[in-house]
Amino acid sequence: QFLKLKQKLADEGVFSGQPPLPAVIRKVAIVTSITGAVIHDFVTVLADRKAFAGVTVFPVKVQGDGAAEEIAAAVAACNERAFDAVVIARGGGANTDLAAFNTETVARAVGNSRIPVISAVGHETDVTLCDFAATLRVATPSVAAATVAESNAATRARVDEAVARIHRSIQRTVVRATGRTSGAARRIETAADRKIVAFGGRVRLAVNRMAYGAKRLLADRARAVTSAAARADAAAAMKTVAAEQSLKLTATRLESVNPLKVLSVGYAKVCRGGTELAGVSDLRQGDKVKVVMRDGAFAADVTDVTRKGR
Repeated sequence: QFLKLKQKLADEGVFSGQPPLPAVIRKVAIVTSITGAVIHDFVTVLADRKAFAGVTVFPVKVQGDGAAEEIAAAVAACNERAFDAVVIARGGGANTDLAAFNTETVARAVGNSRIPVISAVGHETDVTLCDFAATLRVATPSVAAATVAESNAATRARVDEAVARIHRSIQRTVVRATGRTSGAARRIETAADRKIVAFGGRVRLAVNRMAYGAKRLLADRARAVTSAAARADAAAAMKTVAAEQSLKLTATRLESVNPLKVLSVGYAKVCRGGTELAGVSDLRQGDKVKVVMRDGAFAADVTDVTRKGR
């Protein structure tokens, strides 16, 4: 019966023309039971590999009466949302435990999905009709999570390169600012030396020509030196302050575009019955929800709802 159904579906094209996996998977839906270890293993692998992917869980029965219909309905619901990929997952078991995944209902739902499907059903040696209808078949739910994480490797590489470019830019800015400040100081020092040398020559000439007026001339020149030094000090201070302000402004601009500032912010998603909620206006007292966070997920009962302005 299995082989006959497989041949029938193959002849109808159910196992061909599946959409390919995208280069980057940022939003993934997982269709599975919430009572087993599948969800924990899947999310743990994503976290360990630092995958930039949001996960939405569509809880279903994975065996017994009605399981095939729930799985097919969940796949159809996924296709009404903007997911990059759908993962259908179940742990290992006997052939009878996997019966739902060998039904025509599930095979057609997977084969007709416009979103690429990753099938992670049973043990590595188990093969189901769901596997044939999917875009990709993997051995376990953990391997499915690794596949999703691997698709984001290029994104992680781009983030790392952006951080490296920011660091290099900061270093170049500091070096340039330091060079400009040092150059200004050297020019001021050279100008002061030239003024002192010129002044000394004029003083010596005045002493040789007029011994009588030497003291008054020296006093006048001393005041001129003091004024020149004060102006030189003021000019150097202004250039130094301007260089420091330019450096601070550059560092502030670089920090404002630092991607790590955004990536370090935690977030949580609240789902009810597999549907992600947009705000507290979608909640009612007594609702049962699932909260998915960066490092795991938990279930919660809504005991109180407070909306803005109330």
